[in-house]
Parts: sequence; structure tokens; C-alpha cells
Amino acid sequence: MWASYNGPLYQVRRSSDNTYKSIAPLAAGGYANAATQDSFCARTSCVITRIYDQTSRHNDLTQAPGGGAAGGPDNLANATAAPTTVNGHKVYGVYVAPGTGYRNDNTAGIATGDQPEGMYAILDGTHDNGGCCFDYGNAETSNNDTGNGKSSAGTFYEGVMTSGYPSTTTENSVQANIVAVAYK
Repeated sequence: MWASYNGPLYQVRRSSDNTYKSIAPLAAGGYANAATQDSFCARTSCVITRIYDQTSRHNDLTQAPGGGAAGGPDNLANATAAPTTVNGHKVYGVYVAPGTGYRNDNTAGIATGDQPEGMYAILDGTHDNGGCCFDYGNAETSNNDTGNGKSSAGTFYEGVMTSGYPSTTTENSVQANIVAVAYK
């Protein structure tokens, strides 16, 4: 998170009336205002509908549309499924249950192909879905698998983390091994 950023971090939608609310930090560069989310989502359920890009490029992530293996759009994350406390502040993470996905196929100013990039993520090592993998970094530029991709920042396969720029051979080999042992 940018130290000077004070815009919205993510947007939630409550199920009772399909109303949207953007959740901002308590102060610039600070913790998300969980109290705003708790009040908005009280006595109903909420899903995360948008994860805002903190740059001026607005490469926000929204519900991934159908394509590839998915026959329809991916699910949205339950907005209250991953509560935690950071330095005494209640915050929420994004709980990625099986079938959950966010995407933006029309980005600007980001690395493509095997261009280098940097990123930061905090992952809950106690949460796994028994599925295949989670790509970080460059991905296909459409919703379909058009062949060997470029995951230049690495890919997390349950139990395997590739570092740097894994070769196409590495990605295909790990995936083949997962399929071969019927990893579910």
C-alpha cells in the first residue's frame, strides 16, 4: 500500500439490498476501516466486488468473467470470511475459496510477457483449497488459456513455490504432476 494513498481499498456489496460501499483506510497509508464494513454488512452478508488499484492507472480487479475452464463468471469473495488483527486493528483479508476469482483484461502500464515486476503479498499458510495453483504476476491477457503463459513473478502451487521466472517447462511439469496424482 502506498504511504500517501487514502482512496478506496476495496468495494463490498451487501446481499439484502445490493447496495455498494467502498472501504477506505482509517488514514492515508493505514489500515482498512473495518468498522465501516462491519456496520454496512451488519445483519446481512457482503461480497467483495472490486479491489482498487492504488495507482492513477485504475487497474482495478473485478469479478473474473467466464472463460477457459470456467463456464461462467467466477465467484466473489465473502467480505467477512478472513478477519484478522494487525497491530491491534481489525482488518479483513480476501478469502479465496474454490471458484473465487478477480481479473482485469484491460490494464495499462503493467508488465507483460516476461517483463520484470515486483509485488507484495501476505498469505495465510493455513488456508488451502486442495486445488492446483495460484498465479502471481503476468497472466494471460484474455480469459482463456491460449497456451504457455508467463508467470514471471512466480506461481504458488499447493506445496510448491517457484521463484523468479519459472520456465514453461517447469510450469507444465508441476501442473502435470498435480494432475497425475489427482491432487484435489
